[in-house]
Amino acid sequence: MSEELKANNYTKNGNPFGVYELYTIGATTINELKKYKIVPNKDYGEYGRRKPDGLIVDRRNKDDIKVIAVIEYKDPSDFNTQEKKEKAIRQCNNYCQVLNATFGIATDTKEWIGYNKVDNKIKVM
Repeated sequence: MSEELKANNYTKNGNPFGVYELYTIGATTINELKKYKIVPNKDYGEYGRRKPDGLIVDRRNKDDIKVIAVIEYKDPSDFNTQEKKEKAIRQCNNYCQVLNATFGIATDTKEWIGYNKVDNKIKVM
């Protein structure tokens, strides 16, 4: 069992986020998330061992779980150049693709970059 899921009481539900659930994680693999029906039940291949930092998930229908957003947190020193920001959004986008998320956010908590898979627009704030 993922110690992080147990410690944060995430084995049954995430934190309420409107009608969705927010999971602030980082030490839990996608395969562990799948085991607890936090992400869709499918084969994630090599990405099953990866650890996203945060997820917003629609789990209202346990038979049709949808990942709404992937959040990738970075230290400010890893988010202070255009090259580092692009690397962070690529990492976040990889998670978005494998989890079929609607959008991704890469952030150092002061600045964020959002990626919308529908129209591939990036918004920087």
